[in-house]
Amino acid sequence: MNPREGKYISCSYKPKDLPRATDVTVTSDNNIYILTHERESDRQLSIDKYNHAGNVWEDAGMSSVSEWQTIENDSTCYDEQLVEVDGILFCIAADAEGDSGLVWMKKYNRHTDQWEECSLLQLDVVADVYREALSCGSYLYYLGSIEMHRYDPSQDRWCKLTPPIMEDEVSTAVAMGTEIFCTDFNFSQTILYDTESDQWQKLQGWPNPGNLYIDNVPRLFVLENQLHIVLICTSESQEEYIYMVYVHDRSADAWRDLTAYRSNKIYHGFGCRCVAARIYPPYLMEA
Repeated sequence: MNPREGKYISCSYKPKDLPRATDVTVTSDNNIYILTHERESDRQLSIDKYNHAGNVWEDAGMSSVSEWQTIENDSTCYDEQLVEVDGILFCIAADAEGDSGLVWMKKYNRHTDQWEECSLLQLDVVADVYREALSCGSYLYYLGSIEMHRYDPSQDRWCKLTPPIMEDEVSTAVAMGTEIFCTDFNFSQTILYDTESDQWQKLQGWPNPGNLYIDNVPRLFVLENQLHIVLICTSESQEEYIYMVYVHDRSADAWRDLTAYRSNKIYHGFGCRCVAARIYPPYLMEA
């Protein structure tokens, strides 16, 4: 999405050139990294990097992230995420089935080209459906629908924070400045977390124009220091999906429909967030 020209650019890649992405992150130096499963083994994770000039995904030149558990015949499924905090990449994995409530984490040491173990996080509520790791300031936050934790990289230590005040389950979250914003699947309410005061605040939700239904998980993202959300909607009278983008007016606590960004093209990114990065259109292949 190009906010200045109000249009979409779509790129297609051959299956062999597009890694099987688990998560995506944009670093402070505008590099786009994706966490991928190696084709030879689901127990090894690799990091791929987007080459802006070549419009291709390349191996980032980092060592693989080894399996989280070494138990023989272990069949545990993991929710895996990639986050940058102060220039350091962290790879986080949680028990997707929620049986153990454990969250493992490793950080990348660029000097040794090794992924180092971090402190283990034990969740209080193992049945939390939504879990997301995100950076805000010099800390990493691990957010669920029922509890929230903060990791201090300088101390390699987790601490428990005030849980969200959402009536329904949290489905998406994003950080902006010293605040973290969340909403539910129906975008009925937005909540704001102040990382400095450890307090939550309720904001307005979606001003549904009528007869529209959210068909996929909403995705919050920050663009040009403004809070945005992507919605994939449908209605009883329409067979097509509508790709809608709203921007939040902080002073009025209201969501404004950016009609210039509406599209009927649907992009499904299971397990991935919406991210904002500086992209160079001349290098892209329009489709």
